[in-house]
Amino acid sequence: MADWSLLMMGAKAPDKSFKRNLKRLHQDRRFSDLTLETGPLKLDVHKAIISSQSDYFQALLSNKWAESTSRTIRLEDDDPESVKAMVQFMYEFDYDSPTDNIDEQDDVDPTIFHLRVYKAADKYLIPELKVSALRKFLTATNTSKNLTTLLPQIIEEAYAATPASDSRLRRAVLELVLSKQDKLIRRDAFTEVIKNGGDFAVDSMREMSQVAARVRGFLCFKCGRKSYFDTTRSTRIRVYTCVECGARIRRVFY
Repeated sequence: MADWSLLMMGAKAPDKSFKRNLKRLHQDRRFSDLTLETGPLKLDVHKAIISSQSDYFQALLSNKWAESTSRTIRLEDDDPESVKAMVQFMYEFDYDSPTDNIDEQDDVDPTIFHLRVYKAADKYLIPELKVSALRKFLTATNTSKNLTTLLPQIIEEAYAATPASDSRLRRAVLELVLSKQDKLIRRDAFTEVIKNGGDFAVDSMREMSQVAARVRGFLCFKCGRKSYFDTTRSTRIRVYTCVECGARIRRVFY
């Protein structure tokens, strides 16, 4: 009688084995047939691997351009560490974050790093990497101690890196801004971003107009402070807390 448990284990093994061997191939330069140069980095890769992961490289290596026969491709105007992460993802289906390697000292905040990886994924047409980078970016924003300081830079890089049709990253950044708007408005760097206009200014105005339609004012009878709250998620009776003195403010909605 066949041992179905062993057969099932055997059926799953090739997937793990494939990933393990692909990672090993990434670390072995002997069979590479292409080098990607970016900044000071030289990354040995395999045409079959990167062309299967990226529509950009598939098109580049399939035509009659010089790049299709050359053993070296120079990637200009890219962040070298982001390209390195992109290549790692194409072999390992994941990439290391700056905090994953405690031996490496990197001045780039994880939020900025994942944002730039997203940019590389968008440029080189790797949708799976975009999903992974966005997830890591959002996780990093939840743990960042410098998010308010970094947000002006995040806004500029996110909007410069993506077209208006790519709303996922832009929407995530806009929600971050709205959650920190009371602190951001006091920062000169954020004020400059608004002054420069562009898509972010338009998106902000649209979102703020929607928020304004949902906000209601509440007067604290203890300290006299007027507070504003988003009431769209409230029930008919809800208790709010004064931002000044902490007193409970109760209001009935009809």
